[in-house]
Amino acid sequence: MLSLSQNFGLSWYIAKIKFAIKMGSLGDSTIPVVDLSPLAGKYEDLNDAVFGQLVEKVGQAFNEVGFVYIVNHGVDMDKIEHIHKLSKGFFTMSAATKNKYKKPNAAINWHGYSGPGDEFLNEAEKNSTELREMFDAWGFEQFDEKHFPTEVPGYKDAFDAVRPECNNVGKKLLRLLGKYLHLDDDELFVKAHSFMNNPTKIRTHSQFRTLHYYPMEPNDPSIPPNAIRCGEHADWGTITLLFQDMVGGLEVKRLDGSWIEATPIEGSILVNIAQLMELWSAGIFRATPHRVRILDVERIRKTARQSFIYFINPDGDYVVKPVVKCPPGDEEYLERTPIVAYDHYLRLMADATLRY
Repeated sequence: MLSLSQNFGLSWYIAKIKFAIKMGSLGDSTIPVVDLSPLAGKYEDLNDAVFGQLVEKVGQAFNEVGFVYIVNHGVDMDKIEHIHKLSKGFFTMSAATKNKYKKPNAAINWHGYSGPGDEFLNEAEKNSTELREMFDAWGFEQFDEKHFPTEVPGYKDAFDAVRPECNNVGKKLLRLLGKYLHLDDDELFVKAHSFMNNPTKIRTHSQFRTLHYYPMEPNDPSIPPNAIRCGEHADWGTITLLFQDMVGGLEVKRLDGSWIEATPIEGSILVNIAQLMELWSAGIFRATPHRVRILDVERIRKTARQSFIYFINPDGDYVVKPVVKCPPGDEEYLERTPIVAYDHYLRLMADATLRY
C-alpha cells in the first residue's frame, strides 16, 4: 500500500520546502477574511467585471496561506445549523444504531458512517486513536433515502437543500482562481466540475461530511496518551468548504512549521486549497497542512465539536496537470504524471482506511 506522499508524489513535499525557503515564515500573518458580497446572487447571473474586485484578494490568500475565511457568501447558515442539529441526533445514538450505516468497504464505498479509528489521514499516526466520527454523503443523488439513517427523518433532504448554495459558492471561487492565474479560459476550473450543473449524470468523488469530535474529561483514563482528533493532512481534491462551530481546535501549519489557530468566525466559511488544485496551479496555490488538536483548555476539551464539510473535487474522469508555467524552482510539478481525479481519490481513500 502506498503512503500519501508516494501517491501524490514526493515532489509535492519538496515543493513545500522550496516554497518555505522562498517565502520565509508567515510571521504574524493570520488567515485572511474576504467579503464575497460583490458576487452576490447566482453564478450564472454575474457579469465578468464583478469578479475583478476580488481576484487579487482571494488569489493572494490562497497563494500565501492556502486558507481564507469568506463572509456574505450566500449560504443560508440556518440550513447548516439544521444539519448540525440532525447530525448531533445521529451521533448521540447507540453504536449499534450507527453501525447499521457503516460503510461496507470504506476503501471504495465512501457513503455512510465511520467510527473512531476507521480513517487516518496521516501515515505516521496510524497507531494512534482519532477521537472523531463522521457521516459522509457521497454520490450526488445516487443514494436514495434508504441509504440515510431512518432514525433521523429529513437527513437527506437537509443535505440536498444546501447543495445548490454550496455549488454556487464553489463556482465563484473556481472562477476567481482561474482569473488569478490568467488562464486563457478562466472558466476552465468551473468546466472541470460539471457535476455542479448536472449532479445526476457525472461521476465525481465530491462529498459532504458531517463530523463529531467527542468531549473529553481531563485525565480520562479511557483516552489513550497518543490520541488525536484529526491528524495533520492536506485535503485531496480541489477546494474545501468548512462550516465549523464556535468550539475551535482547527490549526493551520505555517511555512516555518509552527501552527496558527483557525479561530471560528460566526457565519463564515473557511475555504482551503487541496492537492489537485495545487497541482493544477503548479504550486501557486498552496494545499496547506492542517489538523484538529485536543486543546489543553478544559472548557474546550469538555465540549463536543461539530463541523460540516463540502469537499469539492473535479469530475471523476478529468485529467489534472499544471495549466500554468511553473514558478522558478518549482519545475517538479512538470515532472509528475497527469492524475485522473477519481483514481487519485481512490488511492488516497484506500490508504486512509486500511490499517496495517
